[in-house]
Amino acid sequence: MENSIIIASLKRHGNKPVHRKTLANMLSVKKNQRSKFYRQIDRLISQGILTSSGSGRIRLAAANAEGGKPAKKKPASRPKKPAGLVGKMLISRRGYGFVAVEGRDDIFVPARDMAGAAAGDQVLVKLVRSGRKGPAGKILEILKRQRDTVVGTVERTPAGYELSLPWRFANRAVRIDGRTADQELEGALVYARITDWGDGTRPIGAEVLEVIGSPSDPQTDFRNVLLQFELTEQFPDKVEAEVQGLVDRGQHKIWEGRTDLRELGAITIDPATAKDFDDAISLQQLDDGRTCLGVHIADVSHYVR
Repeated sequence: MENSIIIASLKRHGNKPVHRKTLANMLSVKKNQRSKFYRQIDRLISQGILTSSGSGRIRLAAANAEGGKPAKKKPASRPKKPAGLVGKMLISRRGYGFVAVEGRDDIFVPARDMAGAAAGDQVLVKLVRSGRKGPAGKILEILKRQRDTVVGTVERTPAGYELSLPWRFANRAVRIDGRTADQELEGALVYARITDWGDGTRPIGAEVLEVIGSPSDPQTDFRNVLLQFELTEQFPDKVEAEVQGLVDRGQHKIWEGRTDLRELGAITIDPATAKDFDDAISLQQLDDGRTCLGVHIADVSHYVR
């Protein structure tokens, strides 16, 4: 979607703060396109075109709200001290947080002053205390969300279905939208998208995008890791191109200091579902009647330095 369409829609809305999910509805963004749309919103925030509040609501930055006209130059004055420091949000198991700021000690943030920030978010923090116990502060603004998807196990609570996450994502529960959760999902590992960041006190809202499977089933591990760390199954084109040239690049040196055992007919011991095939064995009948078992391990470092 063109950035200009998003900007025009916010202007028509009077540039009043609007939740990103509401904006997606206003622009008729299809469900399967919403993750891409939310990432586009995050890019606009990081570029300073949009601003975001702790409740997840967005609006145009001042210059864009006025049509993008440059502000008049003001007379030179004494520079003001920065309102806050920019850093990365870290969440403890007990619910309070720390902001990691480059070149400084981590800043402690009580749970009540986190403004709805989640783990990994880029935030603006105001320093309110600095002493023997270390610096402490409060979150002024969430500049950029680290992610809008999570992987967790569905649990049934008195308040509804919630996600149990493998790490502390926020100091609030992640509650699943009733339309995408039912009794059959209880205990399942699922991939969910955040649909409502809330106001910093109530639970975070999410909808299930994919049921991965049982947490105890080893077959779910690969998909779990891909979604948990936001990885892709496809290698980048540059990687594929490099792999194509690996053998040719070192072929003339491949036998230096090595013995050619290809006639032994080594077979891999890796299963069909393996992601690499680097171990093999061979059996050779010796002249004295004994059998030689060969164990072959690929010299991966020869190709990947």
